[in-house]
Amino acid sequence: MKKTILIMAVLLLSFQTTYAYSFKDVSTHNLESDCWIVFEENVYDITEYVPLNDLDIDIRTMCGKDVTRDIASTAVEGEDYKTNTYNLLQQYLIGNITLNNGNTLNTSKENPYNLVIPLLLSIILYWIPYMIIKTTKKLSLLKGFNGFWNTMLFLFLLIPTFGFGILMILKYHVPALSNIRFNFLYWHVELSIFMGVLGINHFLQRFPMYLTQLKRRRNS
Repeated sequence: MKKTILIMAVLLLSFQTTYAYSFKDVSTHNLESDCWIVFEENVYDITEYVPLNDLDIDIRTMCGKDVTRDIASTAVEGEDYKTNTYNLLQQYLIGNITLNNGNTLNTSKENPYNLVIPLLLSIILYWIPYMIIKTTKKLSLLKGFNGFWNTMLFLFLLIPTFGFGILMILKYHVPALSNIRFNFLYWHVELSIFMGVLGINHFLQRFPMYLTQLKRRRNS
């Protein structure tokens, strides 16, 4: 258990890296092959998205600029696409802009995703029931526990990683899906982290058994 918490703490610290940019840095990325934009005080590297854009707006002219007003004022048939734009841009977020002395824009990366909550939640949901079952010394309960998490890990693989991933791909081919007010990308990431940590927990818990089986095979 202590080793597991230590490993998770190291993973947590590794995700806390921050970056800083100036507005001058953003303005130099003004090419179709190297395109950064500023939207609502966030910096996005949309280089990969530029060739995929099929809207009426030519986003190539926005590279290296603050496009907050342009996007907010753009409407197609009276519909404001600000929400859809925000959901789409999250996968390209690289920094968060703050004003400094009125003429300089400094950015420090503000991760829109939460690592702490899925990390702690997965540890609590897995290890507390395991420790309780372990104290009962009932093999049947332990087998049921392992079977339950085998099933849950399979379901979590299908829903957040595979299912949401497919929906995100389909959004490029079925524009109507972009109108769904659900941030598939955010939950794709959060649930994938949750599932990944659960998978690590499950592996660490089962690892002694794997070693025992390996030793038995070598001795047989």
